[in-house]
Amino acid sequence: MIEELEKVKELERESIERIEDAKKKAGWILEKAREKGDKEKEKIVEKARAEAEKIIKKAIEESEKEAKDIEKKGRKEAEIIKEKAKEKIDYVAEKIFEELID
Repeated sequence: MIEELEKVKELERESIERIEDAKKKAGWILEKAREKGDKEKEKIVEKARAEAEKIIKKAIEESEKEAKDIEKKGRKEAEIIKEKAKEKIDYVAEKIFEELID
């Protein structure tokens, strides 16, 4: 009977050791899974950041091009207005001169 109790105690001790080993292995596996998850998360975030930077760069380039186009159009329109104003001034000056001469 004592032998049987000792065997049971030995089996219990071995079972506890196996459980502790299993806990350690499970902890290690969880730690590695977290590390891998963190690395994957960083990759996804970096990829999203790079994509966002590409989109922003493209938007800036398009905005700059549009601004240059608007500036060109503005200059052309300003030149047209300037020429029309000159013509009007010349016309008014000519009329005034004609009235002064008459």
